[in-house]
Parts: sequence; C-alpha cells; structure tokens
Amino acid sequence: MSSLSDEARYVIANKLNYYSLMNILYMAYCEGQEIGEVDEECRSIIKDHHENMLFLYGRTDNYTPLSYYEDLLTSYPNGNIELAEEGVKHAFVLRHSDVVAAKVHDFLVQAMSKKVSNETIL
Repeated sequence: MSSLSDEARYVIANKLNYYSLMNILYMAYCEGQEIGEVDEECRSIIKDHHENMLFLYGRTDNYTPLSYYEDLLTSYPNGNIELAEEGVKHAFVLRHSDVVAAKVHDFLVQAMSKKVSNETIL
C-alpha cells in the first residue's frame, strides 16, 4: 500500500511526462549549480522582512542541511526559523502537506494578531 495521497498518485499517473520530468531535473540541476549560499541581496531582504517570513527546515533533508538552519538562526535570532517535525522532508507536499499547512496557518494567525494588536495601540 502506498503512503502517497490519492491526489499525488493522480498527478504522477496522469500529469507527469517526459518533458515535465526533464524540466524538473533541469531546474534542480541549475539550482545545484547556481545556489551555493545566501547572497547579500537575499540577506538584505531577510533582514528587512524576517518578521513576515517563516523558514521551515527538515531535520534529515540533504537538500537543506541542518547547517543552513543553524546559520540562518544565528544570523537572524529573532526570525521565524524552525525545524520541521521529524520525518518532514523538502518534498513535504508528497506526504506531509497537512503538517506544513498547519504550521503556516499558525504562523499567519500569529502574524495577523500581532498586526491587529499594533494597529489597536496606534
């Protein structure tokens, strides 16, 4: 029995083809070649907007090693930078979309309540 959702199985069976797979592989290749570290432009954006961003890292994901999480947390100690639950990987949409959706929901609710509180004070 597969642990993939019915929706994921449908997409794999009916939407994935040679051309889309080649595009996915090419994109992954390009990312691996071009993205080696967070550049100054990205750091500036994160610095200016980190309170409105949520970074969620997998604990065992080779695509985003734990050192990336640790570096970001060190650089932005007040940021919303979290480790995902055990077992949630980079491709979370295949098996853990509900877990990640709940995390994003909680983040948005908290962000909106802060915004409302700040507006009330003004």
